[in-house]
Amino acid sequence: MPGELFERQEIVEETNWGDVAVHIAILEDDADVGVVMKRWLEEAGYRCQVFNSGKKLASRAARESFDLYLIDWSIPDMSGLDVLKWIRHEHRSNVPVLFVTVRNAEKDVISALESGADDFMSKPVRRGELVARTQALLRRAKRLIAEPDQQSFPPYRVVSSARQIFKDDSAVDLTEKEFDLAVFLFNNAGKLLSRQYISESVWSKEVSSLSRTIDTHVSRVRKKLDIAPQNGFRLVPVYNIGYRLERVNNVAAEVMAVS
Repeated sequence: MPGELFERQEIVEETNWGDVAVHIAILEDDADVGVVMKRWLEEAGYRCQVFNSGKKLASRAARESFDLYLIDWSIPDMSGLDVLKWIRHEHRSNVPVLFVTVRNAEKDVISALESGADDFMSKPVRRGELVARTQALLRRAKRLIAEPDQQSFPPYRVVSSARQIFKDDSAVDLTEKEFDLAVFLFNNAGKLLSRQYISESVWSKEVSSLSRTIDTHVSRVRKKLDIAPQNGFRLVPVYNIGYRLERVNNVAAEVMAVS
């Protein structure tokens, strides 16, 4: 047993989705590590399958549904990042993805998150943290499933099933995280959103390692969606706190547009 890869903690409370056991795919080329993670998660009430290659996982995912993917970065046949891109773009799945890897440099974390990962966990794996992060991602996914497929924030329209935002019926090209951030901002219009809250809600991470990433994504969302008073919204930075998306009434927007 590779003890150096694990650090024991007390397990947190069990969580399932109603009466249906959550189905988790674990992509891990170290058999011992995969066995331990599988056991910990099954003891928490989940149903797990372990894969030692990206191609095997992709083959099974094409025929069977999973509720969460746990992916290692270094896999013999293809990288975990390639598997993630397959899940998001070819398989077209919005299922949560948690990276579990020894790679923890900031550039690696950012690369994984910007490619569509929902969370990033460094080895050595700690039992309590693994189960807690799994539960948090599944709770978030359950809330998203409960949301209506289409939401209107004129002139913007969100289609959740397609992970697409339209402005005046024209599709806007957004990355996975840009879409998540934009929807989060629209759903919380008028609220002051701290960096910590944005980080935990959109990236499931603490803000310390994501400060520049948040600013970059907010800037891209503002530019791509053309968020401006003449379009009914303004995105306001609040010094040392975070951001607030504000609705602008038509009269004020017209005044600002011609001034």
